[in-house]
Formats: sequence, structure tokens, C-alpha cells
Amino acid sequence: MMDANETIGSDARKAESAAMDAGRTATESGSGVVEVADAAIGSDIGKAGDPRRTSDKPGVQGVHGKRIAVVTMGVMLGDETKGYTRFRTLSKMLVDAGFSVDLVTTSFQHWEKAQRDTRNFPYDRYPFGIWFIMEPGYRKNVDVRRIRSHAVAAKNLKKLLDRTSYDLIYCEIPPNDVARSAGEYASAHGIPFIADVNDLWPEAMRMAFDVPVVSDLAFIPLAHDARCVYRDVTAVVGTSDE
Repeated sequence: MMDANETIGSDARKAESAAMDAGRTATESGSGVVEVADAAIGSDIGKAGDPRRTSDKPGVQGVHGKRIAVVTMGVMLGDETKGYTRFRTLSKMLVDAGFSVDLVTTSFQHWEKAQRDTRNFPYDRYPFGIWFIMEPGYRKNVDVRRIRSHAVAAKNLKKLLDRTSYDLIYCEIPPNDVARSAGEYASAHGIPFIADVNDLWPEAMRMAFDVPVVSDLAFIPLAHDARCVYRDVTAVVGTSDE
């Protein structure tokens, strides 16, 4: 008999497996991801706080006339020294492939645990548009305030997407609730949704917080959000073959 944790983990893995079987999968290998985005937009699967963004880049039509939002909470930008660079690289590759791209991220720099100076950000340094959605932030990776912070970011992402228009959403997971907001928007508007799986929540959180029964109950919302994300995906991209 499986306990609650095993059931949650099993359901999440089944949902991810089903999503990967239904759509196309790719490792983070550059051109492969661009091909997935190109195929998703061209397939019959989908139809063609206060965020701040670059003033001269947004809305510029690419060769394809298609707009893509790349959503990530952990990208390294400007003169920052910590964070992921692959989402920035992917955004540029999509621009080079002829798409109009907005990189959507948070006002809070996860790695530095500090708010970004979005008013003096070097927007012109990049060939794609940039949106910063407001996120209050937190002090530690394992922090109750992080749950609230991600919830606020998820709500603000929904507000941003509701007032813009895209042909495809490419979103990092976790945070699960942020990815869920992106997936539900894509599903409601009949457009492709690609999930970039960076980690497995809540399974990975067991390494930091594993208290019988308490952990099972605490992780139920995360598992539910993950199931919703994998339910809505058109394709899944992984950072490894595992």
C-alpha cells in the first residue's frame, strides 16, 4: 500500500510521462528547443504588480509574425553574476530564428535574494523584450515566505498574460504555481505550452523537509499544481535525459 507521499509522487510522474508521450520532448540542446517551438506553433495542437519592460523592443514582429513568451524566475540578466543563462540564450536563439520574443521574469533576484533595479535596467542590451513581474521575495530557499512570494508572482504573471497576446508560452517549472498560471493561460487561449522541467517539486523538497504526515499535507498543493501543468503541456523540455 502506498502512503500519501508515494501517491503524490506517482501521480506527478504519471502526469509528466503522459505529457511527454502526448507531445514532443527535447533536452536543452539549443536548436532542438527552437525546433520544438517551431513545431508546436505550426502544429494543429494550438492556435496561432506592475510589470516593466523595454520600450523599443516589445511587439517587434519577427519573420514568422509569431510571438513567444519565455517565462523564468531564475534568469541572470544585466550585470548580475548569479542565475541561469540558458533562458536568455534561448530567447536570443528564438529571435534569431525569426520569432518575436518577450522574456518574462521576476523583480526579485532569487540567487542574490534582493530586488532588482528595474528602472535602471540595461534593456537595450538584449534583442528581445523583457518584462519584470512584481514578486515580494524571501530570505532563504527553504522559507515559508517563498511560498507566498511565488503565489504573488503567479498571480502577477496571470495579470500580465491577460493583457498581452502570445502564440506560444515557454515556461520553467518550478515554481509550480507560476507554471500553472502560464499553462492555464495557454489552454484558455488555445495556444501551445512548453514546460521546461528544471526540478521535480515536491519530490525534491523531501531532501530538505521530510516529516511524516506533515510533509504529505504540506506538499499536496505543489503536487496538484504540477499535475495541472503536465495536463496542459504541448511539449516537455528537460535539462537532462533522466
